[in-house]
Amino acid sequence: MIVSEFEKRQTETRYLITTNATLVTKEIAEYLKNKDFSVSVSMDGRENTHDKCRVYCNGKGSFNDACKGLEILMDTEIKEVRIRGTYNSDTVYELDENIEFLLEKYRCDIVFAPDLFDVNWNDDKLQFLSKVYEKYKSNEKVSIYDEIDNPSFCGGGINDFHINVYGEVFPCSFVMNDKRFIIGNVFDGLNVKKIEELQEVNRKRIFQCKGCVKESTCRSFKCKYLNKNLMGDALIPSPVVCSFENMCQKM
Repeated sequence: MIVSEFEKRQTETRYLITTNATLVTKEIAEYLKNKDFSVSVSMDGRENTHDKCRVYCNGKGSFNDACKGLEILMDTEIKEVRIRGTYNSDTVYELDENIEFLLEKYRCDIVFAPDLFDVNWNDDKLQFLSKVYEKYKSNEKVSIYDEIDNPSFCGGGINDFHINVYGEVFPCSFVMNDKRFIIGNVFDGLNVKKIEELQEVNRKRIFQCKGCVKESTCRSFKCKYLNKNLMGDALIPSPVVCSFENMCQKM
């Protein structure tokens, strides 16, 4: 439905989808290939790590089904398939082993990101993470924390759109399904006034960040939606994000 709407309008569009891959079939994979999708598969590493968080409603782990789906996607030779994993303050100690496992098992890029909503991060865990970050920072196939290289503003609602299963459009995955941030839908189009209101906030500087060497390339500077989600205010940076940004700066 969404793809067909864009095709009707003959709009130059890049399609990206994130999936747990548990329901992927050969037919689905062929469709994604034919429509030139880039696919991210949620996988956190080995079975014991993956199944800590990614379980079905009956409590059963999804690891084996995710592996089957990922293999179908890769066998179909889709243009871009990558693994997108998450680690938290508990599983960070397994991160190195999980990366080695995925590198050995799959021939695709591996992108990990921290759970920034986890309140249990501390200096010891960040220090351990910094060692893993140092180990892989020069490996082009592995990313542990997605740094922002160049100063830029958020493109949410301008050239980046996130669409839920109901066709509602949001500017960012961090505010997905939050009705306050709906900027339109695939049936009626976009709410330009709402987008302009959100972009006005995105362009503002953060008072606490003035003078910081990371200010213009920090995630808190660029992603005001993340601040809103974590801190309740788009213009207040998260201490957790600051800790990760400072870790990368020291490297």
